[in-house]
Amino acid sequence: MRAEGRYIMAALAGPPAEAAVVHVATVIGELLAAPVRPVHVVPGPGLRGEARRSALTRVRRGEDEKVVGRPETVLAALAQGAGAELTVIGASQRRHQPGTRRGSGTAMAVARRVSCPLLLVPPAAIDWAGPRHVLTALDGTGGTAMVAASALSAIASSDTQSTPLHIGRAAEPLALSEGRVAAEGGRRAGAAASEELSAHCLPGVPAGKRVLQAVADTGSDLVVMVWARRTRGPQGSAVLDVLASTTVPVLLVPLPRALAA
Repeated sequence: MRAEGRYIMAALAGPPAEAAVVHVATVIGELLAAPVRPVHVVPGPGLRGEARRSALTRVRRGEDEKVVGRPETVLAALAQGAGAELTVIGASQRRHQPGTRRGSGTAMAVARRVSCPLLLVPPAAIDWAGPRHVLTALDGTGGTAMVAASALSAIASSDTQSTPLHIGRAAEPLALSEGRVAAEGGRRAGAAASEELSAHCLPGVPAGKRVLQAVADTGSDLVVMVWARRTRGPQGSAVLDVLASTTVPVLLVPLPRALAA
């Protein structure tokens, strides 16, 4: 049965990622038994007041797909609106141009504004089959682990396997656990599994590259990353590095401000 009033928001912005966004949103919608609400934001001055509220309501109800306004502002409002289970946005992965600020673009602009998880989708995810083997990048703190687990549980199925990868300090030992998200998510695996991914703990290797390598080594189909909504610093760099090169969707989870301080 579909949950009344709940939906998955799919942000349409054309190639190269739009096809993957539609596909991934459809998969999540089927998993959560929620309809997909596509939206295309036409850049412009936009509506105000009651006219704007009515336009957003029509999108939420599936009565319209187009809204005029600033894309990051409109999408952030829809992502945090009542009924939005999850918002799926494309990660275009365009090459960084000299002189431009790294981390610019609609997806990151929305991610910095919202206090809810977003699913960022690369163009390569056109055949994505759902979250079956998830890699969760953690910083070794309990607060981050709880936030990540809560966000993942909202879209995970009963057979989703979770592998935490601790990247808070490059030199610290890898703590790897694998199992069902609900029942076994916190259980440590054996030494053999830790040795298999020990290369991801080598000093001097950027965290983002370690995450990408771990995704390839484990065959993960989803990455969960918790961040403080800042693109600067080691954490921000890790997020940007992963989004720039990932071939699988990334569930980007904002850290509550109380924990980010």
